[in-house]
Amino acid sequence: MTPSLQVIKAIMAPSLQVIKAIMTPSLQVTKAIMTPSLQVTKAIMTPSLQVTKAIMIKAIMTPSLQVIKA
Repeated sequence: MTPSLQVIKAIMAPSLQVIKAIMTPSLQVTKAIMTPSLQVTKAIMTPSLQVTKAIMIKAIMTPSLQVIKA
């Protein structure tokens, strides 16, 4: 029994390291893909928020300006 367990261990151990070796970079790849996409989302969101703000301010300001003009 014992030698066969060592054989199993000897077969298992490298395969575990292979799995680890495959997993680790894929996690970093996922992180590498995720991070820029988050920044892209932020980059898209930020100006649109400013545009929304600018439209809101204009929408609020314009009638009051017309009232002042009148």
